[in-house]
Amino acid sequence: MINSLLTKETPISSGDVFFEILSKKGLKEMHEYSIKKELYEFFEFEPFREISDTEKYIEKLSKRMDTGKSIYWFVRLKSNNNLIGTASLSMVDFKRKSTEQGYALDPDYWGKGYIFEIQDSIKDYVFNKLGFNRLYGITMMKNEKTISAALASGFKKEAIVKDYYFKNGKYIDGWSYYMLASEYFKNYFTSKRLGAVIQIDDIVKVFSEVFEDKGIGKNLIMKNYDKWDSVMHINIILEISKKFNIEFTPQEITKASSIQE
Repeated sequence: MINSLLTKETPISSGDVFFEILSKKGLKEMHEYSIKKELYEFFEFEPFREISDTEKYIEKLSKRMDTGKSIYWFVRLKSNNNLIGTASLSMVDFKRKSTEQGYALDPDYWGKGYIFEIQDSIKDYVFNKLGFNRLYGITMMKNEKTISAALASGFKKEAIVKDYYFKNGKYIDGWSYYMLASEYFKNYFTSKRLGAVIQIDDIVKVFSEVFEDKGIGKNLIMKNYDKWDSVMHINIILEISKKFNIEFTPQEITKASSIQE
């Protein structure tokens, strides 16, 4: 059976996403994006073709949940209830208070900031709800979007794991990252302001320079601008930090999903 601590509460988001326990109720919706080839660039397995493939996968994940060491959620939008992906905790170790995070997002929703909402929700769940000490993850070395999102969310690089993955007859190195509870509570809500005075026009100018787009205005929102993905988000934050001598907390970085924010 699933450990009751894992299902007592689901991760809570302050943004536009919410979580529900993965089940076959979402089979058709999950299958709609599970057949998209681009989703699998950094997965070891091939894209699903038939709805039976997606069904078998849900059954596989359900069996893992029955061990009490994994939990899987559907991630939906509060605004319209659309299923946009999944999130998970695996290798759940209640003795060591440690767990590994994972997620998969429908490609149609990439670059809109939802990954930051998902990661913030998982961190809150792991450190506040479960009272765990360590949250970690791993991805392929060339997965720039996931790596950028992890760094923006306050995770730290832990190691390069040699030949961790095996895909298309080749071994691929993994990029592992982590966050500790002490770092989450000590640094996550503490930013440094070093005397900079910033106007909205200053921010617009930075965006215009980074994106090489003079048409950017003060109402720009990440979800509505295709060029603004997780990689470019890091570039924006770094440029603002350098230009105005400001240090951002991970929480501030992930919440900054519009020029106004």
